[in-house]
Amino acid sequence: MIGQISAVSRKEPALEPVSETEDAWIAHGTAVEYPDAMREASREAARLLASEWGMSMEDAFILLSIRGDVGVAQACKPSPFASIARVVLPKLEAILAPFRTSVNTAEFER
Repeated sequence: MIGQISAVSRKEPALEPVSETEDAWIAHGTAVEYPDAMREASREAARLLASEWGMSMEDAFILLSIRGDVGVAQACKPSPFASIARVVLPKLEAILAPFRTSVNTAEFER
């Protein structure tokens, strides 16, 4: 895959890394165990949607359950090192209308 990845500029500081590609955001989460890393990545993706696009946390998690792609970025067992999970979320242009708010709809009208 050829592409460019950049860091996302956010209104609020990220607790975990968030990257941006041409067509998606990628939130990451780290923990010793993979399920915990997955939970942290999902929370970071939801916080991104809530803080940047005005969604409630509930709507953000519902959207993630529909369009989020959760996967393993790194995990090696047995190992004392952390597991890294990632959540890939398509850019807002691809989200369903019920999840667009007055805050994030202005993005489409530019």
